[in-house]
Order: sequence, then structure tokens, then C-alpha cells
Amino acid sequence: MNTLLIDESKRRMQIVRRFLAKAIPDVAVTEYDVDQRGLPPHAFDWSEYDVAIINQELGVGGTGVAWLEKYRGAANFPAVVLIANQLDAKLMQSALEAGAATVLPQRDLTPDLIGDAVKKAFEEPRRATRDGDRTFGGGDDLEVVK
Repeated sequence: MNTLLIDESKRRMQIVRRFLAKAIPDVAVTEYDVDQRGLPPHAFDWSEYDVAIINQELGVGGTGVAWLEKYRGAANFPAVVLIANQLDAKLMQSALEAGAATVLPQRDLTPDLIGDAVKKAFEEPRRATRDGDRTFGGGDDLEVVK
């Protein structure tokens, strides 16, 4: 399974990478440092990734929800697990409506929690959105993990 990890914090990326390696030994993780690379170009090849893990707070890169809204219509955009430091009902609803498969609280992350969320996002059937030309995981079974 190929996973894209999007964050502006190298430390958080290291922690999530270690958690994933412990939970899913055969996972391949590519780190996308928002501070160094900025927003992905229009022609970014999302097809290389099965799941993207996006932190809600991306510094100068904006927010995870904004990235979901911007890129979810891109060809082969992967299923997304959003990690948020400050969770509230409005953020959870926005993230799920934007296409996140799951929203995880950063402070409660464990190898099992992130591993289970990534596996579920990967296995979730992809479906067309209402306009028929975009796909993302999800549906009525979207959930917020606490």
C-alpha cells in the first residue's frame, strides 16, 4: 500500500511514519513537506498513492479541508485520512463533506488507530460523487474516530 503523508511538520511526519510502519509493516510512505514544496501542481500524479494522510494544519499551505476541496476532483485522487489537532463538530462535518474517509484526533493517535483508519480508507469502495466525474471514498458510513 502506497501512502502519501502531507504535513508541514517534519516531526509529526516522523511520528506518523513510525506508527504506520508498526501497524502496517509493508506500507510505503512518501512524505510531502508543504513548507518546502507548496501546493501540488495541477499535473501532480495522485495515482501513485492508495491513501493520503493529511494534517488539518498545513501552515502556509492552508488547511487539510481546503486541500480536500481543491484536489478531490483530480484524477485518481486517493482516499484521505485527515488528522486534526483541534476537533470540533464543524471541522468534522466540513472534512467529511469534503471527502475525508475518517477524521482522527492528533492527540489520541496510536499505531493501531492510524493503521486501522488507513486500512479502512484503502478498502473502502470508491464511488462517484453527484457530478459523476469525481471519485472519493465514503458515503453514509463516514465516521469520525474519537
